[in-house]
Amino acid sequence: MQRGVRWAPADMRVSCALQLLLVGTCLGCLPSDSEVFKCRLMAGLLRQIDAGAGQVYGLEFDNRIVRYTGGCWARVEGLLRHITVGTGGVWGVDTNNSIQTLVNGSWVRTDGNLKQIDLGGEGFIAGVSSCNSAFCLSTDPAAPQRQTVPPPWTKIPVKLDYLSCGPYSCWGVSGDSQVFVLTGVSRSYCSSGENTTQTDIHASQVSGHMARIEVGADGSVFGLSTNGIVYQRHGVTSRNPVGHYWLRLLSSEVSRSLSYDDGVLWLIGQSGRIRRCARARLSV
Repeated sequence: MQRGVRWAPADMRVSCALQLLLVGTCLGCLPSDSEVFKCRLMAGLLRQIDAGAGQVYGLEFDNRIVRYTGGCWARVEGLLRHITVGTGGVWGVDTNNSIQTLVNGSWVRTDGNLKQIDLGGEGFIAGVSSCNSAFCLSTDPAAPQRQTVPPPWTKIPVKLDYLSCGPYSCWGVSGDSQVFVLTGVSRSYCSSGENTTQTDIHASQVSGHMARIEVGADGSVFGLSTNGIVYQRHGVTSRNPVGHYWLRLLSSEVSRSLSYDDGVLWLIGQSGRIRRCARARLSV
């Protein structure tokens, strides 16, 4: 298919009138307001999705890339195993764990190897290697590493299987599904390369077991449990980056991937079905 062509095969068209309601509930507590997401089923099948800076990208099961534009999914040139989008652009890693960034419509390889990558941090990108080491790199064009080959990725002193960052902190999941909050990861820290002071990073373990954590640009934190249940972390602020408790979002289908940006939660079911869920609020 030609690049930029909108994609909605006849056998994957679905009615946009279908709506699901995800209502927040919390075991052992009673929040004054419950989070509500009104969802509609979208055309297409994806295995991973990422939203940021008003853009949404996804990966099909054969690693082909699509972008949500004009209400449809349009194919983008290239193949990736994981993709991320944010104010620092569009980045991804391929099946060889090579890091790629989208420049003027073409993928350009960046030195380094990661299996998962995230562009949610303010002025930096972070990710996890195949041996579960965590790294970050400033995306500030004025940073010294932009004139250096290879760029000095800064090591984050923690072992993680998945990592996502936002304005207040980074959240990670270990290989045994333990959840951690990392503070101190910043643009300046990620600009310093291997010579940084690693004592600047503080890791706190959080209750719960998750397979994935995703942090939105507004600081909202969503978790995907090991059995595909979606949760939101309640009470996350700049003063309390850990938050208070996990709020379960009720859904009729377990999920394999999620992403959140600008009041919209994107969910990918185990079968690949895509749901776009707009935030609302319901008094209780």
